[in-house]
Amino acid sequence: MRNKLLIFLSITLIALGVVGIKTILFFNQNSNNESLAILEVDKGEGFNKVINRLVEKNIIRKSDKLSFKILGRVTGKDKNIKVGEYEVPAKVKPSRLLAILSSGKSRAYSLLIVEGDNIYEVADKVGKTGIANKQESLSYFTNAENVKKLLGEERPSLEGYLFPETYSYTKFTSLKELVSQMVKRTLKSYNQFKQESKTNLSRHEIITLASIIEKETGVGYERPLIASVFYNRIKKNMKLQTDPTILYGMLIETGTMPTNIRKKDILKPNKYNTYTFKGLPIGPIANPGHEAIKAALLPDTDDFYYFVSKNDGSHHFSKTYKEHNAAVIEYQIKRRKK
Repeated sequence: MRNKLLIFLSITLIALGVVGIKTILFFNQNSNNESLAILEVDKGEGFNKVINRLVEKNIIRKSDKLSFKILGRVTGKDKNIKVGEYEVPAKVKPSRLLAILSSGKSRAYSLLIVEGDNIYEVADKVGKTGIANKQESLSYFTNAENVKKLLGEERPSLEGYLFPETYSYTKFTSLKELVSQMVKRTLKSYNQFKQESKTNLSRHEIITLASIIEKETGVGYERPLIASVFYNRIKKNMKLQTDPTILYGMLIETGTMPTNIRKKDILKPNKYNTYTFKGLPIGPIANPGHEAIKAALLPDTDDFYYFVSKNDGSHHFSKTYKEHNAAVIEYQIKRRKK
């Protein structure tokens, strides 16, 4: 009986020694993947399941499962694996692999919102990220409860407040988190210049004006000039008569952005068409960027009341209607005939 016990203990010690040596050797070897691998750790997954996924992805060998498990326990990292979508570089050491899985730093993607994008365009872009589909995004942008919570006031939608920028997101980013970033960035830009501004317009009116400036501007340096034109027209109780407001009004009514404006479109009243009423529309017509918001708060102080496109992205600015008509003939009518 004693001999059997000694044999058993000897075999056990040899086995433990082999496992120990194998684990030590494993600690110094590289992972099995020859190229970048993506590993997703879902909520509630234990360390054993993660190890099985590593084997399935060919990141570690099946024969190394026990060694990796031991390494995890020894380092305490087996209890610290976090939810995420992780990038595992080729040929990494086991200790580095454990550090990646316990970092919580998920794979990052980029979402570009361009200056002048409207909520429909933003919803379309968000829909392609997998965070939410287009309709879900649009519903979130127009939900009265969401809007009031984010803006602190009741507005038709978040149009104008989804700041144009490149956003970093992960597979686990929620629509709520993403939209909150966008709105905070817009409000930060507004607050940056508000103290210097001498305008009496409300925040919503500033963002509305900034959105029009954004849609009317082809070259950046003109934003303060275009802002001054609109301020001058507002002071003189003149209609703003800006084409982008016609287009947006038609978009709201039909769900489709028109490609051209007809005479009947100019004459058709709605809450956005600034050819049919004086002052600003009911709300923004797009999402303005930092410089457009700055221009709306800090416009130039020129005496211009009109501008017309020179067909190269820039505009000709005029102080009188007579000068404006001459510019229209020069830059629009004559050039159409050429």
